[in-house]
Amino acid sequence: MNKVQIGSFGFIRALRLKTKSFTLVETLITSFLLIMLISSLVMSLSLNRLAFPLNSADIDLKAKVRIVMSRIARDVRQSVSWDIAADSNNPSPYHIKFRQVEGINTTDGSYLLSSYHIEYSYDNTNNTITRNIIEGGGPTQTVTYDEIVDVPFYTEDFGGNITLLNEDDVGSAGDLQTSGKLIIQIKGQKQIPGAFSIFHNMTMGVKVRNE
Repeated sequence: MNKVQIGSFGFIRALRLKTKSFTLVETLITSFLLIMLISSLVMSLSLNRLAFPLNSADIDLKAKVRIVMSRIARDVRQSVSWDIAADSNNPSPYHIKFRQVEGINTTDGSYLLSSYHIEYSYDNTNNTITRNIIEGGGPTQTVTYDEIVDVPFYTEDFGGNITLLNEDDVGSAGDLQTSGKLIIQIKGQKQIPGAFSIFHNMTMGVKVRNE
């Protein structure tokens, strides 16, 4: 009778030890899986928190680039190529200046140009494009667009290749007057706080009036 009891107690003790060992393994596995789950949730929340400012910044930047492009293109379409290319107006990849067509001279058919000039200047230090209306010796209206990271003004050469607008384009043989086309490239960049930069680029060829 006593031998049976001793054997029974030994079996129960061994079973308890085995049960405790199995529970420890289960606990370790469960803890590992729980850590992985929490890490995944934290990563998911972090990505979601980043996604909103990223999408918002992307929308804002695209809208800004479109606004700048639309404004320049609308102004340039009402100019004449020889006025943009005039030496006195200092055409360059950074700068254009011109008058707008306001009508046609009924006597000789020439264009009647505005008394004011429109000027666009790119500042590569501050990454801005500034639009000035100049009349009476100085600017009367000024608008500045920021987050622009490359020079905006190009044209086409004799072979149809895109080239930087520069002083070689002045005169009747210049690329701008030959092609009658100003190539505008607006490249925007926005920095996301705590993340990275996003870019948006838009290029448009604008046919300029010719005389």
